[in-house]
Amino acid sequence: MMKIFFADRFQTFLIALICFVAISSLAMGADRFAVTVGAHDKLVVLGPKGERAAEFSVPSIAQLVTIGDLSFQVSYGRDVHERLTAILTPSSTAPVDLHFIVCGKTVDADKNSTVTLIFSSNLKSVTIDPGNVGNVEVNSHRLRHHQTGR
Repeated sequence: MMKIFFADRFQTFLIALICFVAISSLAMGADRFAVTVGAHDKLVVLGPKGERAAEFSVPSIAQLVTIGDLSFQVSYGRDVHERLTAILTPSSTAPVDLHFIVCGKTVDADKNSTVTLIFSSNLKSVTIDPGNVGNVEVNSHRLRHHQTGR
């Protein structure tokens, strides 16, 4: 009798846990915006429903983007190798975690992170640099910070 009671409680706990994870995943996905490079090398930020939230030309420095209650800054330009590069930084006045999609990758950055996106020359892939502070995950894998002083 005790085994049956324990099995029922475990099954209920397991179902509740699965529901919690599913709802959390859906909620996190609901606030994901997208970052892409469009025509004429313009950086385009799309809201969670696909609406165009912002568009930037090279060079753009510390431009504010607001999507609903979410605000962050974007700098966009070319690096020394002429690759298109975008830097996303949470708002300095009310920082929040950033959740977005870029080149098919899901990126989750906490409110202390600055994320640098370095696009390949064919714009089909991106290198994601997590900077030195905060936590950044790409496709649920945490990126390591840079080693300094080498």
